[in-house]
Amino acid sequence: MSKASLFAIALLATTPVTVAFAAQPLGVVYFTEWSALLDPAATGAIKTMAADLATKPGTITVTGYADTVGSNEANDLMSKLRAQIVIDELKADGVAASRLKRADKGATPDIGGLNESRRVLVSLDGG
Repeated sequence: MSKASLFAIALLATTPVTVAFAAQPLGVVYFTEWSALLDPAATGAIKTMAADLATKPGTITVTGYADTVGSNEANDLMSKLRAQIVIDELKADGVAASRLKRADKGATPDIGGLNESRRVLVSLDGG
C-alpha cells in the first residue's frame, strides 16, 4: 500500500463523520405551463400525501420548481406560488402548519422535459 493511501486511511479514521438522513420523497404534483392551479388529480394526490403524513413524524419540505421558459423573476414567483398552493392544500387536509416549510427553486434545468419541470416535490425530512 502506498504512503498516500495509508495517509488517507489514517486521516479518515480520525475525522468525525456526521450522518445526515436524506429527505424521503413522498410525492410530486405537476402543473401546466404558467399555472399554479391544482387539477382534480393533483388535489387527490395531495389528500393521499396528507393521510400518509399523519402517520409519520418530521418536518415536511414542499419545494416548488418552474421550467426554464420565461424570465428568472417570473419563474421564481411561479415556483413560490406552486409550493404555497400545495402547502395550503396540505393544511386544509389536516397537516399542521408547524410541520411545513417551503423551498423555492425557480427555473431549473429540464428534468425529462418541460412538463416534468413544472412541479412541486413534497418530502419528509430526517427520514
